[in-house]
Amino acid sequence: MTYPKNIRKKAVFLEYCLFLPLVTKIVLLFTKFLISKDGETVRRYAPTTDPKDFEQDIEAML
Repeated sequence: MTYPKNIRKKAVFLEYCLFLPLVTKIVLLFTKFLISKDGETVRRYAPTTDPKDFEQDIEAML
């Protein structure tokens, strides 16, 4: 987006502040959790973690 020079920095900052919470929510949607039979969170995995990387953790719980 193009802004006049006198408000460009403020506009970019405002866009960042409004966009950051949206990105945070999206990332949280892809976070993986290992849950016990009792419904307790055993472990949390980053969105970039491949499910094959925590296959051993799942097998250990079974």
